[in-house]
Amino acid sequence: MARHWRTRATEFLQQGSSPHQLALCLSLGLLLGIMPLLWGTSLLCFVLAAALRLNHAVIQAINYLLYPLQLALLWPFFCGGGLLFDDRPLSQELFQNLLHSPLSALIDLGQVNLHALALWLLVALVSALPLYGLSRLLVRRVVA
Repeated sequence: MARHWRTRATEFLQQGSSPHQLALCLSLGLLLGIMPLLWGTSLLCFVLAAALRLNHAVIQAINYLLYPLQLALLWPFFCGGGLLFDDRPLSQELFQNLLHSPLSALIDLGQVNLHALALWLLVALVSALPLYGLSRLLVRRVVA
């Protein structure tokens, strides 16, 4: 029974995908899945999968599975982005400003998010190749 499940899962993953594409799908899904951008990762996964001809189901599944980790990493990315740009990420002043001047607070929150995205980009650039290499090893073990 377990072997049957593994065979079916492998067939599903391989539909129209080479091991290279599956590894790319896995590594991009992981990187985009932790991006500190709550509203846009699904759209980015869709666009990348279409542009690179990757398996849409696999990349979106990885993205959705990482949602709890994405939420857990928001605060570290916000704080790290603030340190990277020598800025206070989420301060009491920002939350008070939300009541008195909502538009100004939204602009400040946008800046905090941009700083977090800059830190994520640095992390992604450093980890992309090692993550792809590990993904290739994993795909070879599962598919072979």
